[in-house]
Amino acid sequence: MRRARQAILGWLEARKPALVDRATAEAIRREVGEVSGHTFRHALMESGYRLDPMVEGINQSTLEDLARTLLQLAAMYQTAAKPERAEMRAMVMESKRHARFAAASKKLDKERRKEKQEMLLWISTWIENPPLFAGWLNLRLAMRAAGSGADQSE
Repeated sequence: MRRARQAILGWLEARKPALVDRATAEAIRREVGEVSGHTFRHALMESGYRLDPMVEGINQSTLEDLARTLLQLAAMYQTAAKPERAEMRAMVMESKRHARFAAASKKLDKERRKEKQEMLLWISTWIENPPLFAGWLNLRLAMRAAGSGADQSE
């Protein structure tokens, strides 16, 4: 796994792409060889290179990262063709499975579990209606900032 990560980072440093888009990601995969999707994505995220939203996927590291990546996909969803929309939805559905698993972890302290449950709510809301997600998120964040108790997952 460490060897694959180093190979990915080495590829990027040798070529210094302005953006890691899907074509670049495929070129890396061809040259680096067999590597798990998880290792590949995390190496790209750690690289510091700018990633196309379809390459980065849904970043659940922090609420800010989650908001950024869901908002990017929601904006793209508006003009995407049906196959791309299906791909985006599949990506978000997969992230929902990860979020559900993380939110159920007994290893998390109460505050982190609450954050993971909030992430699950955001992802679920995106899946329900991607075009309305940005407006919903703005309202949700305003309610949280006002301390209205909206930070409790429904």
